Amino acid sequence: MLPAHYILVLLALLFPLQVAKGTDHNSASVPVSGWQPIKNIRNCLVIDIAKWAVDEYYGWDHIKLVFQNVTKGDYKDVQDGILYRLFITAKEDDSFINKYPVCKAVISRRPRDRFNKLISFYKPMG
Repeated sequence: MLPAHYILVLLALLFPLQVAKGTDHNSASVPVSGWQPIKNIRNCLVIDIAKWAVDEYYGWDHIKLVFQNVTKGDYKDVQDGILYRLFITAKEDDSFINKYPVCKAVISRRPRDRFNKLISFYKPMG
């Protein structure tokens, strides 16, 4: 039979491992499924999210872009909502030529409260 202090030491070592296994620190980034293509990129919701991302980008870089269209998109279910990866055609507000042919935006959306968060926005240089 094991002395009581050995059992206490064993429990003290195993308990933190069990607690850490059940802890979820960032539920928004926990994927439930992989990226899936958006079948209808002309869907009103997809267009609204893309327009919102272009407008939100102005707050990041202070370059006013004008939304043109969505060329491609993917989505991924995560524990707290949906991640959208959209490829957006946009141009500078005062430009007649399309300086940024395709921008890539990643948006986190929680449908239950319609909360959007711009995770990243990439526009080609030049």
